[in-house]
Amino acid sequence: MPEAPPVPDGVVVIPPVGAPVDTAHKAAPAAKPGAMSGIAAAMPTQRRTAPRDEDRPPPAIVFRHVNIPRPFIPARGLAASVLPVVVTADQETIEDICDIAPVIYHLVNIALSDAANAGSNFDDFDLDRMAGSLRGKINRELGRPLITRVILIRDASRNVFARHECSQAPEAMVRRLNLDR
Repeated sequence: MPEAPPVPDGVVVIPPVGAPVDTAHKAAPAAKPGAMSGIAAAMPTQRRTAPRDEDRPPPAIVFRHVNIPRPFIPARGLAASVLPVVVTADQETIEDICDIAPVIYHLVNIALSDAANAGSNFDDFDLDRMAGSLRGKINRELGRPLITRVILIRDASRNVFARHECSQAPEAMVRRLNLDR
């Protein structure tokens, strides 16, 4: 029987069907410290770096969904809830804003009730107008202009919410909801 040619290192030879299987395994040679093998060796190394400040979206605070008062939902297909989101100028202001979360909920509820009494159908124009007035009212409550923008998202997915009364939105959520525009 002719002798098989030598098998180069790193190549796995699969025996044909019915051939005897070698059950004695060779011990793998110890890898050099720091050496990569397999897929890791074929992939280029990428180091994660913190994004530059100009690439980072501004900090956004997400609140829980606020229901539009039930007697004012006249027709099917109109908004049933809004998700308040507050965009701040810097990271240090998040705690100050979350401290007055009950006041913010109160202001949002009043704005929704007033809009419903005025006959609003809660379209984007009405929500943007309400958000603009809420920004001024919240900044007055804070005593200084910490909030740069308020956004009221109509019928946002119930998967997007704050776990507590308010919490910082992760960067992925900020980009997904286009809050960094």
